[in-house]
Amino acid sequence: MDRIHPATLIGKGKLNEIIASRADTPFDVLLFDEELRPNQQREIEQAFGGDDIKVLDRTALILDIFAQHARTKEGALQVEFAQYEYRL
Repeated sequence: MDRIHPATLIGKGKLNEIIASRADTPFDVLLFDEELRPNQQREIEQAFGGDDIKVLDRTALILDIFAQHARTKEGALQVEFAQYEYRL
């Protein structure tokens, strides 16, 4: 792309292409290699028309993985703190 689309990071055409591809290959998670702003994540999720789809970027995926594998109370708190800081 020449420039980033401010509302969804990707253009409307590419977003519609991804939505259409869901009919052939069902998925419930859409992962981006670029960091998404909260409004971009929300816009992409809304474009799927209320379907249960989770939109994540690389950082959110890494934090989710760490949260699932945190074994100690301290580790879980550190991951939770990192997630709050990321969302802020």
